[in-house]
Amino acid sequence: MAKCPDLIVLDEPLADLDPLRRHEVMADLMALTAETGMTVVLSSHVVAELEETCDHLVVLGEGRVQVAGELDDVRSRHHALSGPADLIAALPSAGTVVHASRRGDHASLLWRAARPPSDPRWAVRTPALSDIVLAYLRAPEATSLTRPTLIRTEDSR
Repeated sequence: MAKCPDLIVLDEPLADLDPLRRHEVMADLMALTAETGMTVVLSSHVVAELEETCDHLVVLGEGRVQVAGELDDVRSRHHALSGPADLIAALPSAGTVVHASRRGDHASLLWRAARPPSDPRWAVRTPALSDIVLAYLRAPEATSLTRPTLIRTEDSR
């Protein structure tokens, strides 16, 4: 990193570090990117590490991009729904069920759409980033239903 490249790719850089050291390494990376404008691509299986420091997300599964984009955009396009399982068939065609699980007559699912469904029988919440990542990893067939969007912002390379 001393040569300040435009791009650095790190694969699980925080693995095997204690919590204090993890925080220090991440703080150093954030300071370095702020000072130099360098882009850091960071892979991690620990989504919580990425949520507080990264501004873009790319989820890979089955050798394909499952979902990609700016974190706020990814969050805004997804809704966690909970309600009667028979409502799934009546969901608007403007959205996509990324992953659903059923327990008896009840369903919980991740819905990708600009807006949540208007049916008041659905309980709707904003999903955590980890909910979104897990849903796409559980449903690799979602690649045919989604178009990855990589967003370039002025302050990221």
